[in-house]
Amino acid sequence: MKRTQIYLEADQQDFLENMAFVIGKKNHKKVSISEVIRSAIDLLREKYDAKQLEDETELILKSDHLMAGIKKARNEKKLLSHEEVFGKK
Repeated sequence: MKRTQIYLEADQQDFLENMAFVIGKKNHKKVSISEVIRSAIDLLREKYDAKQLEDETELILKSDHLMAGIKKARNEKKLLSHEEVFGKK
């Protein structure tokens, strides 16, 4: 398992805390916000399974218009400077 950090709006944090509380009460055990987030990711994964993503990738690869745009963008600029990515310090 990998550790990650995210920023949430106050209402998103409240929602997750409430979900963790309700799920914990229902299952008679303590449930963390992290468990709620992992469960939500699993649901998203089921909804947007690998097959759908493969189909969308195939659609892009078969689209001359999209591929031309990707190739043009790659050729216009190979590498970005630190300032272009993060702005001035």
